[in-house]
Amino acid sequence: MGNQCYNPHGLHTIPDMETLNGEKINHLPDYEVKRLALSDKLILVSQVGVNILFKQKEDIASDEKRTLEELGIVAREDSDLPETTQFKELKTRLQFEIPRRKKDLRDVFTKAVKYVETQDGSVRFGTKFRAIIKYPYESETGNFVLLGPIEAANKKIDDDGSTIISYKSPVGRNVWGVKPDTEVEFKIPDGKARIIVTDIFPKG
Repeated sequence: MGNQCYNPHGLHTIPDMETLNGEKINHLPDYEVKRLALSDKLILVSQVGVNILFKQKEDIASDEKRTLEELGIVAREDSDLPETTQFKELKTRLQFEIPRRKKDLRDVFTKAVKYVETQDGSVRFGTKFRAIIKYPYESETGNFVLLGPIEAANKKIDDDGSTIISYKSPVGRNVWGVKPDTEVEFKIPDGKARIIVTDIFPKG
């Protein structure tokens, strides 16, 4: 098979925990952080989101190590043969798939910041609340928590059973800042929906 060289883009280029400590936005008022988050300049994450991101980093490192080990085993076993399908698949994973996953995660880390928003009796980032969501075709009543796209995509349900709503979703965008007993109407692909926040739960 000849000498096969692999020059990985190291995971050391993905930031460490300290880069998500929120210092870069501490001087900004909450409304400005909200604007930046909704315009994709920042990705707000809770501690749950931080844990998800670093688990993804660990998963990539483990997958890379395992693939390198498998590639070495296949190369030793078939050293005098043309490249096998398995060898080509492993090499493709190392040269394309894993670097793409690293790049995607680096891009997220570039924008991600751990955030704790001031709780003021309205729905804020990290607020748990009860609401009625009325869609054109159905209504949903339940407990929710407003978090970010990382938590919503990877966890969906919080530990206490609350449904995680991303601030990037139509519901999340429109419920952010709403006080109890307030009804908000907003557009969705199927028409219009309404949300009524009935209760906000104290933090803790």
